[in-house]
Amino acid sequence: TFFGGGGAGGGRGGSGPRKNAMPGEDVQVNLNLSFEEAVFGTEREIKIRLIRCCENCDGSGAEPNTKILECKKCHGTGQIKTVRQTMLGQMVATAVCPDCQGQGKIPEFKCKRCSGALRHAFDTTVKVKVPAGVNQGASIRLRGQGNQGVNAPDGDLYVKLNVESSKRFRRQGADVHSTIQIHLAQAVLGDSVEVDTVHGKRTLDIPAATVDSQTFILKGDGAPVLQGSGHGNHVVTVKLQVPRSEEH
Repeated sequence: TFFGGGGAGGGRGGSGPRKNAMPGEDVQVNLNLSFEEAVFGTEREIKIRLIRCCENCDGSGAEPNTKILECKKCHGTGQIKTVRQTMLGQMVATAVCPDCQGQGKIPEFKCKRCSGALRHAFDTTVKVKVPAGVNQGASIRLRGQGNQGVNAPDGDLYVKLNVESSKRFRRQGADVHSTIQIHLAQAVLGDSVEVDTVHGKRTLDIPAATVDSQTFILKGDGAPVLQGSGHGNHVVTVKLQVPRSEEH
């Protein structure tokens, strides 16, 4: 499941024309949530290392106020062609120029910060808004917040959600399930008991002649419906405590 977030990213160019683009890569990180955070939603900050255009050379690979020259090896084409003689005639193979990495141009003096790589890694903090009602394994897509591209769109950041289990509840979609134990007398005669839900305590009426593993529904006391309206239900499973006969 993907949820929109952030704005569309755009690539950043350096000084002087560059023949080939360097698209930004998508990045995935994991975010651990408590059971309650997944139910009600939350906003978290995560620390992450991303790749950005070098601010010293603005993605050109060259030291500021220096020239970007045409690559002498490929003569500005960004490609190296080799010719082989075979039984079928001449075969021409094309490969990326190893000197300029296909850019067609090389800096006169490489940037001291990124060593001519155009980009470098740095640590940053990203805010993630988690909507209410998310489930285990869902992902939030933050457009344009992945690695930054050069003359190409930035990558996206995917936040994969890991929801911790609860000792009291379990989820099934928007429905929340729990189990309570009652005495045999309560099951036979009926009773009113308090039940813990994600929204607080609720009163559940146990009718007479209730049997073991019988379920009851508290409508609207479940998790919010993701990308919808309303809430799921709270499903209560009753377990009977049968007294053991004492041995004499």
